[in-house]
Amino acid sequence: MIATVKYWAAGVAVAVAVSVSGAWAQEWSCGASLTCTKAGDTLTVSGTGAMKDYVPSMTELGDAPWGGGLRTVVIGEGVTYIGQSAFKGNSNLKEVTVSAANPPNVGAMAFNMSPIGSAILRVPQNSVNTYKTADVWKDFGYINPSTVTFNYAQNDVTPTTQLVSYGDTINEPADPVRAGFVFEYWYSDAPPSNPFIGVMPSAWDFSTVVQSDMTLIAKWTSSTSVLVKNSPNVANIAVRQTGRVLKISTPNRAAARYGVELYSVSGKRQKVSPVYHTDGLITVALPHVAAGSYILRVGDGKSGTERRVLVR
Repeated sequence: MIATVKYWAAGVAVAVAVSVSGAWAQEWSCGASLTCTKAGDTLTVSGTGAMKDYVPSMTELGDAPWGGGLRTVVIGEGVTYIGQSAFKGNSNLKEVTVSAANPPNVGAMAFNMSPIGSAILRVPQNSVNTYKTADVWKDFGYINPSTVTFNYAQNDVTPTTQLVSYGDTINEPADPVRAGFVFEYWYSDAPPSNPFIGVMPSAWDFSTVVQSDMTLIAKWTSSTSVLVKNSPNVANIAVRQTGRVLKISTPNRAAARYGVELYSVSGKRQKVSPVYHTDGLITVALPHVAAGSYILRVGDGKSGTERRVLVR
């Protein structure tokens, strides 16, 4: 139950509502058929039609009466226009919700000095693309965002998060660093398409759009492990990767007589055509290999050295 007391201030009808819990709310007429209600740091605009403009001058009302302490704004479905300077100077603005399927027009400086570039805009899901191209609304930092959590697979490292607007792609972070390990790729914690136990998920494709909250997990490999017995001639190979070309440096030319093979993590051999150079360098182009994690093997059929490589 809420008791409402109306009074006049500066020529404008104002209503102060007192709830039984002791919480206060203020109410203003902010358009011919609109009401603006402030409760705490949230302002709700309800009704139909256009908001009035709040233009500082000697004769006009001036800045909006609810002031600059807003963190959240909720705009009803019937609102067609956001008044000038309506939400100016709200330096703590974090989130705006608009229920209208069609973006309301926005007056000059409606959000002036309010940090919409880092704020969240929530709109009807089917209207996201429309808001992304609408004046002012497109300038919000995140529209209907999902939260992407990066799990570093380390007990002593706190996961980090990234907001991604609905239908946008994830900004690929810098590769993390972990002592004694080599970072391979990020993979999704979603159930794998292959139901067989033991099949490692594939690397996340950062060109994939995001439509819901998700977690990406870091895949690591020990930097000190050698997967098979080393062959004396190839134990010290170095592998550099430039795009989809592997450059394998061998300790001497004799190593070039050993084969080069590439396997998927499930053990399937991939077709490759290594080129052996006279200086001991071996290059392997991978234009037809699907993106993912692979095992590069340099050596004969009985011994060799293996390295993990990530094909993007």
